[in-house]
Amino acid sequence: MRQRALSITEFKPIKWGRSNSTKIMIDKRLGDVYYINVLDVGSKKSDTIVANFYPGAVRLHRNEVRALGMVREFEEQAARMERRSIFKEAAKCAEELGLKLDLEHAHVIKKEVRRCQIEKLEDEIRNQRWQGSLVTTRLKDESLSADGCFWWLTEWKNCPSHTIAGLVELYEQLLPTRVYASHKTHTSGEGEVRCRLCGKAPESVAHILSGCSVLAQSKYFSRHDAALKVLFYELLYDEGFIDEIPPWSSPDKLKPVYESENVKAYWDVPIYADQQEVRCNRVDARIVNHMCKRVVTLEMSCPWVNNRTRKDEEKTLKYGSLRWELRQQFPGYEVKQYNIIMDALGGWSRELDVMMASWWEAEGQTYCERCRGQCSRAR
Repeated sequence: MRQRALSITEFKPIKWGRSNSTKIMIDKRLGDVYYINVLDVGSKKSDTIVANFYPGAVRLHRNEVRALGMVREFEEQAARMERRSIFKEAAKCAEELGLKLDLEHAHVIKKEVRRCQIEKLEDEIRNQRWQGSLVTTRLKDESLSADGCFWWLTEWKNCPSHTIAGLVELYEQLLPTRVYASHKTHTSGEGEVRCRLCGKAPESVAHILSGCSVLAQSKYFSRHDAALKVLFYELLYDEGFIDEIPPWSSPDKLKPVYESENVKAYWDVPIYADQQEVRCNRVDARIVNHMCKRVVTLEMSCPWVNNRTRKDEEKTLKYGSLRWELRQQFPGYEVKQYNIIMDALGGWSRELDVMMASWWEAEGQTYCERCRGQCSRAR
């Protein structure tokens, strides 16, 4: 009877991934904010057990089904007699978190339980020097727009398990790179860490995702275009150039120029200067709106997680002379450059949210998140 009650009331996670020494839970029911819970497989009592007993005790206490009435009375009597009981275990788990069990006001303590779990998990992650270093970097990044960190999981309902497992491997730095083999598994010599493709730098996760010169003109270029074209399709749809927006997984190719009576849209087309010599004259995309008297240039980049600010400054400085040239070619027009900087793990800054919202108002974050989902898939 007790097992039957637990099977009815037990909390169950939605998606699981596995790695060498940890178990990863990505809970898709948390709303806009998602967390990667790193749990020690060898521990006798993990946060998963804490999360199981408390919701189960609440559901059993509040359930008015007559069939469970006897189960509830049995568990209450077992708790009074100091025997094993779901209510007793829930009280013990709450005590470990520094809370007092209150089954009558579960909605009040629910947030506190979650907060205590997250704090405990964050402490465990910070103590993991190798597998928790990237997640710790995320936690310390005050400029990161953390709410959308795993947003694409909510839209990609049939996301393959190997995709989630691959994401976990990236965050835990478990790719079979030479640095991993030399410093973590010790299966190769300490001197054999140079990249097997370019031979210029140590072959680490950061180097493979954003620093290899051999991949710069192939894989990085494909990732760049795959992410930015989602945003560009949205712009084309708003301006009436296309009737429907292709899915983010569509292999369709963009045309270099889209033109109407009042708007022109360019994809990877160079700008020829009339007033001065401009060496950097090829932006990723630009929109010229003659009705609003506005010229917008778009630049996309996917740097490493700690290089977003520097890359944004580089893009702004690089195309300074080009913006001046556009002001000369379109006198009286507003010329603005938008740098879409998303790091190699799909994160972006809060400043990008504000910038996008100022252009597309309430829809800005939606575009940004769609672009991020494509970037994650391309990775």
